[in-house]
Amino acid sequence: SNTVSVISTNTMRIAKTLGVENFPYDIDLNLLNNRIYTTNRGSNSVSVIDGSTDSVLYNISVGQSPVGIAVNPAASWIYVANLESGSISVIDGITNTVDDTIRLDGIPYGVAVNPLTDRIYVTDLASNSIHVIDAATNKLLDDVEVGTSPAGMAIDLRSNTIYVTNHGSDDL
Repeated sequence: SNTVSVISTNTMRIAKTLGVENFPYDIDLNLLNNRIYTTNRGSNSVSVIDGSTDSVLYNISVGQSPVGIAVNPAASWIYVANLESGSISVIDGITNTVDDTIRLDGIPYGVAVNPLTDRIYVTDLASNSIHVIDAATNKLLDDVEVGTSPAGMAIDLRSNTIYVTNHGSDDL
């Protein structure tokens, strides 16, 4: 339906439905400026939503088939994994424009950011690894082999531990 549902946790009902571009896929938010970002896989874009008014402010063109997205609230950067382009679009959260494109070999899928270490982590479906990127330079630092078809990630900021789901090998 190309929408984002806004759910009230007080009533546990849909409070509002927002129209976004084609095939919304993933979502993240920046608590510091109350902006919500959703990848739109079918239209190669990211929608920027104002969390105060629940309205779509911008649609930003990115690479082909954007899937994963992560926000670095400390620096106001948004990182988007473009599945078919083999790249990461780096969006400036102040200007709402693509500031850089990080080219990767493989199929980037999930994205996570550690704002404390200034690192970006990207799962790669083709290489069964995660790419480690320096957020200050947008340069690849390392590749870490994980299980088959890694997809999602979570970072424990207290221990600087990354948890990666591997749906091809059914493990973590």
